[in-house]
Amino acid sequence: MTTPQTLPWSVECPDGRFLHIVRYCLRSGQGWPHHRHDFHEVFWLESGTLRHAINGQNLTLHAGDVCFIRAHDEHLASATAEGATFINLSFHPGPVQDLPQRYAGLAWPWLHPDPLPFTTHLSPRRMERLHTWADDLSSRQGGRIDLECFLLDLVRLVARPAEHDRGQGLPAWLRDALEVFADECHLAGGTAKLAHLCGRSQAHLNRVVQEAQGRTTTELVNELRLTWVAASLRMSDRRIADLATSCGLPHLGHFYRLFFARFGTTPRGYRMAAQQVGMGRAW
Repeated sequence: MTTPQTLPWSVECPDGRFLHIVRYCLRSGQGWPHHRHDFHEVFWLESGTLRHAINGQNLTLHAGDVCFIRAHDEHLASATAEGATFINLSFHPGPVQDLPQRYAGLAWPWLHPDPLPFTTHLSPRRMERLHTWADDLSSRQGGRIDLECFLLDLVRLVARPAEHDRGQGLPAWLRDALEVFADECHLAGGTAKLAHLCGRSQAHLNRVVQEAQGRTTTELVNELRLTWVAASLRMSDRRIADLATSCGLPHLGHFYRLFFARFGTTPRGYRMAAQQVGMGRAW
C-alpha cells in the first residue's frame, strides 16, 4: 500500500469554520485514495455499498452504517457495483478534546481505543435524524456551537447504554421495527402489527423475543404501550381511557393492572406526581 497523504485541517476547511459537510454520490469503482488527517470525521451511508480499507483491514459498509474516523486512522474507500451515496462530516479536533471532559458519562466514538474505528448501524428512523442534521448543518456557517450540538446529539444517538435499550439482544431487523412500532399509530395493532412491520410470522417473532429476552412478544409490546402512556400522561391532558384505547389496551381493568405492575401507582397517581414535581407544589 502506498504511503498515505496527510490532509491538515487548514486545507480541509481554510475559511475558519469548525466543520465541513458534503454528500458524495459514487459510481462503481469511484472513491478516495489512501490518506489520513489531523482532524476527525464521521460518515454515514444513505444507500449502496462501500468497500472501506481502514488501518490495514478491509470492511464492507452498507446503508445505515455510521463510521467514526479518528485523526490517526489511515483509510481509503471505493463504491461497489451498485454505487454508494454517503454524507461525510469532518470537523476541527478541538471539541473532541473538550467535550469528553464536560460530559464524562458519554462514550466518545473518536476516543475508541481499538485498532479499528467505532462503526455502528442505525435504524431508518435514527438515520432520518442524521439527514435532518445534514440539511441543517449544510445551510449554516459551521460555527462551534453548531458542531458541538451535532456531536452531542450524535453521541447520545449511538451510545445509549444497553441496559436502557428495550431491543437488547434482539436482531437488527426487530430493533428497527420496534422503533417504528413505538408510535401511537401502530401500538393498537399489537403483536400482529409488529410482526407485519418485521415481515415475519407472529410465531417466529415470539421465538426470537423469548430466546433473546426470556419474555413473550405480548410482554414486549405492552412495555412499549405503557412507556408511551406514561409519556402521554406527563405531556398531555388526554383522558386516561382514551390513552388506554389508543395504545391497544381498551379494557380498563386489564390496563390498570398492567400500569400498576409497571409503575407502582395508578395512571392518575402517576400524572399527579409528575405535575407536583414539575410545579414544586401540590395541586
